[in-house]
Amino acid sequence: MPVEFLQFSSCPNSPALRARLDAATTDMPIAITPVDLESLAPDDPRLRWGAPTILVKGADLLGQPPADAPALSCRAFPNGLPSIETLREAMARHASP
Repeated sequence: MPVEFLQFSSCPNSPALRARLDAATTDMPIAITPVDLESLAPDDPRLRWGAPTILVKGADLLGQPPADAPALSCRAFPNGLPSIETLREAMARHASP
């Protein structure tokens, strides 16, 4: 299952969300590929999500749709970062056939 963790250095939530994702997936046989959004071409479709974002099979783990146009941005989590349990449940849903 391809999992990408979209981030860039000046987004303050990236380290905390990555730590929660790692904790949520310790017993799952997946490899998480970090993607530095600053290193992508301006028309790369992954720039349509803010950082941090977890993409599974090219879609946002938490169901956020992509923006209309690519842009380098930080993602807002109105209710705070998702919990480890929320991430674990979402990953399990995506892993199911």
